[in-house]
Amino acid sequence: MKGNLYIFALLIALSAANIYGQTNIGQYEDEAPLGSWNLWGPYSSRSLGMGQVSLAFPYDSSAGFHNPAALPFVSGSHIVLNLVGNSASFYKYSLVNTGVISIRSPASAAYFSVGYVGGVYQRGRWAFSLNYGELENYLRPSVEYFEGAGLHCRYRGSLDYVNLAVARRLSDRIALGVAINRVWGERLREIEYSFYTESIRNLSVERMNQTLIGYYLIAGLLISVNDKLNLAVAWRSPHKRSAKSSFYREFSNRFVFIPSRAESDNDEYKIPSVIGFGAGYRVNSRLTLGMDIALFGWKKYEVTYFGEATPRSFASRTKVNIGAEYLLPIRISQRRVILPLRLGYYYDPQPPINPETNYHHLTLGCGLKLWRLNFDVAFTYGLENSSGHGLRRSTVNFSTIYHF
Repeated sequence: MKGNLYIFALLIALSAANIYGQTNIGQYEDEAPLGSWNLWGPYSSRSLGMGQVSLAFPYDSSAGFHNPAALPFVSGSHIVLNLVGNSASFYKYSLVNTGVISIRSPASAAYFSVGYVGGVYQRGRWAFSLNYGELENYLRPSVEYFEGAGLHCRYRGSLDYVNLAVARRLSDRIALGVAINRVWGERLREIEYSFYTESIRNLSVERMNQTLIGYYLIAGLLISVNDKLNLAVAWRSPHKRSAKSSFYREFSNRFVFIPSRAESDNDEYKIPSVIGFGAGYRVNSRLTLGMDIALFGWKKYEVTYFGEATPRSFASRTKVNIGAEYLLPIRISQRRVILPLRLGYYYDPQPPINPETNYHHLTLGCGLKLWRLNFDVAFTYGLENSSGHGLRRSTVNFSTIYHF
């Protein structure tokens, strides 16, 4: 009996060579952000309420990571705090519905965090912004499984960033801007599997940790054609996220303890470029319309994991955003104030080819300006109709801006 357990333990230890992340599983590959791959950066509440329209709409310091050329057009120097809550449903990820664990209906995960905190300083024709926040989150639904054995799986991680942008008006109606971004973070997975053989408890523990770091540029142009029409173009550079990966597994029972580990300090993720075009049109003093189109070059996405090229069957995608804002005058305690009402839609196709996962989002938002403070809130709800699993996403977003 003891000899059989030794052999089984050895097989478990040797199987560590089959390291996590080696198959295509659709939208939620192990490195996929919760919600969407197609991210410029965090969105202001105003932008989110208008269907994530952001390239031609100057509003706050978030312009620094969408189109820095919009910074000279925001309404004065300010600081901003943005809070965001995201939730998403998952059907196929990691060990779930990939041959190890099966679920019939999607599982959900949600988190709440600081989207960004930052500010804008304007001086003459120049504008500068600095932002810090969370760019991506890698949370997955935890797995607890008991049926003659016990299985516990936990997933977490995030990617933070610092964004430093500068822009200059070339004339009263034209501005150029550039931003440098530093991203860093980690991704972790823990699996604990226990089972019994002839009343002997066996335990297998697996831990994967990966630290990430990278740099990239964003450049943009904004043209105020006239008092009604804004046109914009922005570009995010292709870049590499360098990664250090470690993998640890141990098998134990009362007779044996067999650990195994693997490490790699030359892993990387090659993130492709993005180019976007935006337009904003002021119909009248109360109504504004906007539209963005962004081309994400995911066909050129590449992954190297533990020194080996890991294939991803991705295609380049086009994301479309449209939105509107209506300024409604109201009275609060005999004081006349403006209540912005926002409505939007965006189409967000994910890069994996099989299965396709294309989301349709509706967005709502509103705001209020009191003294030097702006308060804004937005909500989005998305549903995909292509994978056959009816995945959902939702976001709630709060922003507070102080002008000085």
